[in-house]
Amino acid sequence: MNENALAGVRGPVVIACAAPFGVGGMGRHLEELVEFCRARGWETSWFATNLKGGPEGGEAIRVRWIEWLKRLPPVRFSAAWQGFLEAVAFDRAVAARFQNGHTFIGFSGQCLASIGAARRLNFKRVNVATATAHVNFAVAQAKAAFAYAPVESLGNIGAQHRRLLREYALADQIVYATEYVRKSFVDAGVSAEKLTRFELSPHSRFRPNASLRKDDGKFRIVAVGSLNLAKGTAVLLDAFARFDLGEAELTLVGGSGTRQMRRFLRDRVARDSRIRISPGDPLAHLQAANVCVHAAFQDGFAYAPMEAIACGVPVIVTDQTGMKEYVREGVNGFVVPAGNPGAIVEALQKVMRMRAR
Repeated sequence: MNENALAGVRGPVVIACAAPFGVGGMGRHLEELVEFCRARGWETSWFATNLKGGPEGGEAIRVRWIEWLKRLPPVRFSAAWQGFLEAVAFDRAVAARFQNGHTFIGFSGQCLASIGAARRLNFKRVNVATATAHVNFAVAQAKAAFAYAPVESLGNIGAQHRRLLREYALADQIVYATEYVRKSFVDAGVSAEKLTRFELSPHSRFRPNASLRKDDGKFRIVAVGSLNLAKGTAVLLDAFARFDLGEAELTLVGGSGTRQMRRFLRDRVARDSRIRISPGDPLAHLQAANVCVHAAFQDGFAYAPMEAIACGVPVIVTDQTGMKEYVREGVNGFVVPAGNPGAIVEALQKVMRMRAR
Protein backbone atom coordinates (compact mmCIF):
# COMPACT_ATOMS: atom_id res chain seq x y z
CA MET A 1 0.00 0.00 0.00
CA ASN A 2 2.82 2.42 0.91
CA GLU A 3 5.61 0.90 -1.18
CA ASN A 4 6.22 4.13 -3.09
CA ALA A 5 5.49 6.49 -0.21
CA LEU A 6 7.93 9.03 1.23
CA ALA A 7 10.13 9.30 -1.85
CA GLY A 8 13.58 10.60 -0.99
CA VAL A 9 13.41 9.57 2.66
CA ARG A 10 16.46 7.71 4.00
CA GLY A 11 17.82 6.85 7.41
CA PRO A 12 18.62 7.96 9.95
CA VAL A 13 15.06 9.22 10.38
CA VAL A 14 13.79 11.38 13.25
CA ILE A 15 10.01 11.60 13.78
CA ALA A 16 8.20 13.84 16.27
CA CYS A 17 4.53 13.82 17.29
CA ALA A 18 2.98 15.41 20.37
CA ALA A 19 0.79 12.41 21.21
CA PRO A 20 1.18 9.13 23.13
CA PHE A 21 2.77 6.52 20.87
CA GLY A 22 0.10 4.27 19.37
CA VAL A 23 -2.78 5.92 21.24
CA GLY A 24 -5.60 7.74 19.46
CA GLY A 25 -5.49 8.91 15.87
CA MET A 26 -2.28 10.94 16.10
CA GLY A 27 -0.51 8.29 18.14
CA ARG A 28 -1.49 5.58 15.66
CA HIS A 29 -0.36 7.80 12.77
CA LEU A 30 3.04 8.14 14.46
CA GLU A 31 3.18 4.39 15.04
CA GLU A 32 2.54 3.67 11.36
CA LEU A 33 5.29 6.04 10.23
CA VAL A 34 7.76 4.47 12.67
CA GLU A 35 6.80 0.96 11.56
CA PHE A 36 7.22 1.93 7.90
CA CYS A 37 10.71 3.36 8.42
CA ARG A 38 11.91 0.51 10.63
CA ALA A 39 10.60 -2.09 8.17
CA ARG A 40 12.93 -0.60 5.55
CA GLY A 41 15.93 -1.01 7.79
CA TRP A 42 16.35 2.72 8.37
CA GLU A 43 17.74 3.79 11.70
CA THR A 44 14.71 5.47 13.26
CA SER A 45 14.22 7.49 16.42
CA TRP A 46 11.11 9.32 17.53
CA PHE A 47 9.69 11.68 20.10
CA ALA A 48 6.21 11.39 21.63
CA THR A 49 4.46 12.45 24.84
CA ASN A 50 4.30 8.85 26.11
CA LEU A 51 6.02 5.67 24.92
CA LYS A 52 4.10 3.07 26.93
CA GLY A 53 3.86 -0.17 24.96
CA GLY A 54 6.03 1.07 22.10
CA PRO A 55 9.30 -0.42 20.80
CA GLU A 56 12.73 0.83 21.80
CA GLY A 57 14.08 3.88 20.03
CA GLY A 58 11.76 6.59 21.27
CA GLU A 59 11.99 9.35 23.84
CA ALA A 60 9.10 10.71 25.87
CA ILE A 61 8.85 14.49 26.02
CA ARG A 62 7.31 15.91 29.17
CA VAL A 63 7.32 19.69 29.57
CA ARG A 64 6.34 20.04 33.20
CA TRP A 65 5.97 23.84 33.29
CA ILE A 66 3.12 23.60 30.81
CA GLU A 67 0.95 21.82 33.40
CA TRP A 68 1.57 24.72 35.78
CA LEU A 69 0.78 27.31 33.09
CA LYS A 70 -2.46 25.55 32.12
CA ARG A 71 -3.81 26.12 35.62
CA LEU A 72 -3.50 29.90 35.33
CA PRO A 73 -6.16 32.22 33.88
CA PRO A 74 -6.82 32.98 31.09
CA VAL A 75 -5.11 29.84 29.73
CA ARG A 76 -7.07 27.55 32.05
CA PHE A 77 -10.30 28.65 30.36
CA SER A 78 -9.17 28.00 26.78
CA ALA A 79 -8.56 24.49 25.48
CA ALA A 80 -7.33 26.04 22.23
CA TRP A 81 -4.60 28.03 23.94
CA GLN A 82 -3.64 25.05 26.07
CA GLY A 83 -3.24 22.91 22.97
CA PHE A 84 -1.26 25.61 21.19
CA LEU A 85 1.15 26.10 24.10
CA GLU A 86 1.60 22.35 24.55
CA ALA A 87 2.48 22.01 20.86
CA VAL A 88 5.00 24.87 21.00
CA ALA A 89 6.63 23.52 24.17
CA PHE A 90 6.86 20.00 22.71
CA ASP A 91 8.36 21.35 19.50
CA ARG A 92 11.03 23.36 21.29
CA ALA A 93 11.94 20.42 23.51
CA VAL A 94 12.34 18.16 20.47
CA ALA A 95 14.42 20.77 18.62
CA ALA A 96 16.88 20.85 21.52
CA ARG A 97 17.32 17.06 21.62
CA PHE A 98 18.03 15.47 18.25
CA GLN A 99 21.55 15.71 16.84
CA ASN A 100 21.86 14.25 13.36
CA GLY A 101 20.09 12.35 10.64
CA HIS A 102 19.03 12.35 7.01
CA THR A 103 15.25 12.90 7.29
CA PHE A 104 13.11 14.72 9.83
CA ILE A 105 9.32 14.16 9.91
CA GLY A 106 7.30 16.42 12.17
CA PHE A 107 3.54 16.66 12.60
CA SER A 108 1.89 19.87 11.47
CA GLY A 109 1.30 22.53 14.10
CA GLN A 110 4.04 21.20 16.36
CA CYS A 111 7.31 21.17 14.39
CA LEU A 112 8.34 24.70 13.37
CA ALA A 113 11.34 24.93 15.74
CA SER A 114 12.29 21.34 14.91
CA ILE A 115 12.34 22.14 11.20
CA GLY A 116 14.79 24.96 11.95
CA ALA A 117 16.97 22.62 14.01
CA ALA A 118 16.96 19.99 11.25
CA ARG A 119 18.07 22.59 8.70
CA ARG A 120 20.91 23.78 10.95
CA LEU A 121 22.02 20.16 11.39
CA ASN A 122 22.07 19.72 7.59
CA PHE A 123 19.29 17.14 7.34
CA LYS A 124 18.83 16.32 3.68
CA ARG A 125 15.04 16.15 3.85
CA VAL A 126 12.45 17.76 6.09
CA ASN A 127 8.84 16.55 5.86
CA VAL A 128 5.63 17.66 7.56
CA ALA A 129 2.94 15.03 8.20
CA THR A 130 -0.56 16.45 8.29
CA ALA A 131 -3.53 14.74 9.93
CA THR A 132 -6.02 17.31 8.67
CA ALA A 133 -6.94 19.24 5.56
CA HIS A 134 -5.08 22.48 4.80
CA VAL A 135 -5.45 24.86 7.72
CA ASN A 136 -7.35 27.44 5.64
CA PHE A 137 -10.04 24.86 4.87
CA ALA A 138 -9.96 23.44 8.40
CA VAL A 139 -10.66 26.91 9.83
CA ALA A 140 -13.56 27.43 7.42
CA GLN A 141 -15.08 24.13 8.52
CA ALA A 142 -14.56 25.00 12.20
CA LYS A 143 -16.56 28.16 11.59
CA ALA A 144 -19.29 26.09 9.96
CA ALA A 145 -19.39 23.86 13.05
CA PHE A 146 -19.68 26.91 15.32
CA ALA A 147 -22.45 28.35 13.14
CA TYR A 148 -24.36 25.09 13.52
CA ALA A 149 -24.08 25.04 17.32
CA PRO A 150 -22.22 27.90 19.10
CA VAL A 151 -21.62 25.73 22.13
CA GLU A 152 -17.90 26.31 22.66
CA SER A 153 -15.38 28.86 21.38
CA LEU A 154 -13.95 28.34 17.92
CA GLY A 155 -10.47 27.91 19.30
CA ASN A 156 -8.84 29.32 16.18
CA ILE A 157 -5.63 31.06 17.19
CA GLY A 158 -4.04 33.34 14.62
CA ALA A 159 -0.56 32.40 15.84
CA GLN A 160 -1.28 28.71 15.26
CA HIS A 161 -2.68 29.41 11.80
CA ARG A 162 0.45 31.33 10.82
CA ARG A 163 2.65 28.63 12.34
CA LEU A 164 1.03 25.96 10.17
CA LEU A 165 1.42 28.02 7.00
CA ARG A 166 5.09 28.55 7.82
CA GLU A 167 5.64 24.83 8.35
CA TYR A 168 3.99 24.05 5.00
CA ALA A 169 6.28 26.55 3.27
CA LEU A 170 9.48 25.23 4.88
CA ALA A 171 8.80 21.53 4.28
CA ASP A 172 10.38 19.61 1.40
CA GLN A 173 7.31 17.37 1.36
CA ILE A 174 3.89 17.43 3.00
CA VAL A 175 2.79 13.91 3.89
CA TYR A 176 -0.97 13.36 3.55
CA ALA A 177 -3.20 10.30 3.90
CA THR A 178 -6.21 10.82 1.62
CA GLU A 179 -7.24 12.44 -1.63
CA TYR A 180 -9.54 14.68 0.41
CA VAL A 181 -6.50 16.20 2.14
CA ARG A 182 -4.44 16.41 -1.04
CA LYS A 183 -7.17 18.37 -2.82
CA SER A 184 -7.45 20.86 0.06
CA PHE A 185 -3.73 21.65 -0.26
CA VAL A 186 -3.80 21.93 -4.04
CA ASP A 187 -6.86 24.20 -3.80
CA ALA A 188 -4.90 26.37 -1.35
CA GLY A 189 -2.10 26.81 -3.89
CA VAL A 190 0.39 24.19 -2.70
CA SER A 191 2.22 22.49 -5.56
CA ALA A 192 1.08 18.91 -6.17
CA GLU A 193 4.75 17.92 -6.52
CA LYS A 194 5.29 18.87 -2.89
CA LEU A 195 2.65 16.40 -1.67
CA THR A 196 3.31 12.72 -0.97
CA ARG A 197 0.71 10.16 0.10
CA PHE A 198 1.14 7.83 3.06
CA GLU A 199 -1.95 5.67 3.54
CA LEU A 200 -3.12 4.79 7.02
CA SER A 201 -4.73 1.64 8.43
CA PRO A 202 -6.20 0.39 11.73
CA HIS A 203 -4.18 -1.61 14.21
CA SER A 204 -4.51 -5.39 13.86
CA ARG A 205 -6.24 -5.63 17.25
CA PHE A 206 -9.38 -4.20 15.64
CA ARG A 207 -11.23 -7.30 14.44
CA PRO A 208 -14.69 -8.80 14.88
CA ASN A 209 -15.70 -10.40 18.16
CA ALA A 210 -19.05 -12.12 17.81
CA SER A 211 -19.25 -12.82 21.54
CA LEU A 212 -19.79 -9.09 22.21
CA ARG A 213 -22.70 -8.74 19.78
CA LYS A 214 -25.92 -8.93 21.79
CA ASP A 215 -29.04 -10.18 20.06
CA ASP A 216 -31.44 -8.32 22.34
CA GLY A 217 -33.14 -6.10 19.78
CA LYS A 218 -31.31 -2.94 20.85
CA PHE A 219 -29.70 -0.86 18.08
CA ARG A 220 -26.26 0.22 19.31
CA ILE A 221 -24.72 3.36 17.85
CA VAL A 222 -21.13 4.30 18.68
CA ALA A 223 -19.09 7.43 18.01
CA VAL A 224 -15.39 7.53 18.84
CA GLY A 225 -13.13 10.56 19.20
CA SER A 226 -12.89 13.97 20.82
CA LEU A 227 -16.28 15.33 21.81
CA ASN A 228 -16.23 18.77 20.22
CA LEU A 229 -17.95 20.83 17.56
CA ALA A 230 -15.47 20.02 14.79
CA LYS A 231 -16.10 16.30 15.24
CA GLY A 232 -19.82 16.92 14.77
CA THR A 233 -20.85 15.95 18.30
CA ALA A 234 -23.76 18.40 18.35
CA VAL A 235 -24.96 17.21 14.93
CA LEU A 236 -24.91 13.57 16.01
CA LEU A 237 -26.82 14.33 19.21
CA ASP A 238 -29.45 16.22 17.22
CA ALA A 239 -29.76 13.29 14.84
CA PHE A 240 -30.08 10.78 17.68
CA ALA A 241 -32.81 12.90 19.31
CA ARG A 242 -34.85 12.44 16.12
CA PHE A 243 -34.14 8.71 15.83
CA ASP A 244 -37.12 6.80 17.20
CA LEU A 245 -37.13 3.47 15.38
CA GLY A 246 -37.13 0.83 18.06
CA GLU A 247 -34.90 0.62 21.10
CA ALA A 248 -31.58 2.40 20.53
CA GLU A 249 -28.47 3.42 22.48
CA LEU A 250 -25.75 5.97 21.66
CA THR A 251 -22.30 5.58 23.22
CA LEU A 252 -19.83 8.44 22.89
CA VAL A 253 -16.31 7.09 23.41
CA GLY A 254 -14.16 10.12 24.12
CA GLY A 255 -13.71 13.22 26.21
CA SER A 256 -14.16 16.98 25.91
CA GLY A 257 -11.54 19.65 26.39
CA THR A 258 -13.88 22.52 27.27
CA ARG A 259 -16.23 23.26 30.15
CA GLN A 260 -18.85 24.54 27.69
CA MET A 261 -19.00 21.24 25.84
CA ARG A 262 -19.05 19.25 29.06
CA ARG A 263 -22.06 21.28 30.24
CA PHE A 264 -23.73 20.77 26.86
CA LEU A 265 -23.15 17.01 27.07
CA ARG A 266 -24.41 16.78 30.67
CA ASP A 267 -27.61 18.51 29.61
CA ARG A 268 -28.15 16.15 26.66
CA VAL A 269 -27.47 13.05 28.76
CA ALA A 270 -29.88 14.30 31.43
CA ARG A 271 -32.57 14.76 28.77
CA ASP A 272 -32.02 11.42 27.05
CA SER A 273 -31.20 8.33 29.09
CA ARG A 274 -30.27 6.44 25.91
CA ILE A 275 -26.95 8.37 25.69
CA ARG A 276 -23.80 7.20 27.42
CA ILE A 277 -20.34 8.80 27.60
CA SER A 278 -17.57 6.27 28.05
CA PRO A 279 -13.97 7.50 27.62
CA GLY A 280 -11.24 4.93 27.14
CA ASP A 281 -10.39 2.11 24.78
CA PRO A 282 -12.98 1.97 21.97
CA LEU A 283 -12.33 -1.64 20.92
CA ALA A 284 -15.06 -3.41 22.92
CA HIS A 285 -17.59 -0.68 22.10
CA LEU A 286 -16.92 -1.03 18.38
CA GLN A 287 -17.07 -4.81 18.50
CA ALA A 288 -20.48 -4.63 20.18
CA ALA A 289 -21.87 -1.86 17.94
CA ASN A 290 -24.38 -2.05 15.11
CA VAL A 291 -23.04 1.12 13.50
CA CYS A 292 -20.27 3.69 14.01
CA VAL A 293 -21.10 7.33 13.18
CA HIS A 294 -18.42 9.93 12.45
CA ALA A 295 -20.22 13.24 11.96
CA ALA A 296 -17.13 15.44 11.60
CA PHE A 297 -17.12 18.82 9.87
CA GLN A 298 -13.51 18.09 8.87
CA ASP A 299 -11.18 15.13 9.38
CA GLY A 300 -8.19 14.27 7.23
CA PHE A 301 -8.61 10.51 7.65
CA ALA A 302 -10.68 9.35 10.66
CA TYR A 303 -9.25 6.20 12.21
CA ALA A 304 -12.38 5.35 14.23
CA PRO A 305 -14.67 4.43 11.32
CA MET A 306 -11.83 2.50 9.68
CA GLU A 307 -11.39 0.59 12.94
CA ALA A 308 -15.14 -0.04 12.98
CA ILE A 309 -15.04 -1.52 9.48
CA ALA A 310 -12.15 -3.75 10.59
CA CYS A 311 -14.46 -4.96 13.39
CA GLY A 312 -17.17 -5.78 10.86
CA VAL A 313 -19.30 -2.74 11.77
CA PRO A 314 -20.89 -0.47 9.12
CA VAL A 315 -20.12 3.24 9.30
CA ILE A 316 -21.75 6.58 8.59
CA VAL A 317 -19.24 9.31 7.76
CA THR A 318 -19.52 12.81 6.35
CA ASP A 319 -18.38 14.08 2.99
CA GLN A 320 -15.80 16.24 4.79
CA THR A 321 -13.61 13.35 5.91
CA GLY A 322 -10.95 11.37 4.13
CA MET A 323 -12.71 8.25 5.34
CA LYS A 324 -15.41 8.74 2.70
CA GLU A 325 -12.95 7.29 0.19
CA TYR A 326 -13.13 3.91 1.94
CA VAL A 327 -16.91 3.66 2.18
CA ARG A 328 -18.79 1.48 -0.31
CA GLU A 329 -22.33 2.83 -0.24
CA GLY A 330 -24.79 0.28 1.08
CA VAL A 331 -22.06 -2.32 1.61
CA ASN A 332 -19.94 -1.13 4.54
CA GLY A 333 -21.65 2.19 5.19
CA PHE A 334 -22.94 5.51 3.94
CA VAL A 335 -21.59 9.03 3.28
CA VAL A 336 -23.73 12.01 4.35
CA PRO A 337 -23.34 15.79 4.09
CA ALA A 338 -21.56 17.39 7.04
CA GLY A 339 -23.81 19.33 9.40
CA ASN A 340 -26.99 17.53 8.36
CA PRO A 341 -28.65 15.58 11.20
CA GLY A 342 -31.56 14.55 8.97
CA ALA A 343 -29.16 12.80 6.59
CA ILE A 344 -27.66 10.90 9.53
CA VAL A 345 -31.14 9.74 10.60
CA GLU A 346 -31.84 8.48 7.07
CA ALA A 347 -28.51 6.65 7.01
CA LEU A 348 -29.23 5.05 10.39
CA GLN A 349 -32.52 3.80 9.02
CA LYS A 350 -30.69 2.31 6.03
CA VAL A 351 -28.25 0.55 8.35
CA MET A 352 -31.18 -0.91 10.28
CA ARG A 353 -32.60 -2.27 7.03
CA MET A 354 -29.19 -3.73 6.14
CA ARG A 355 -29.11 -5.42 9.55
CA ALA A 356 -32.58 -6.91 9.01
CA ARG A 357 -31.64 -8.67 5.76
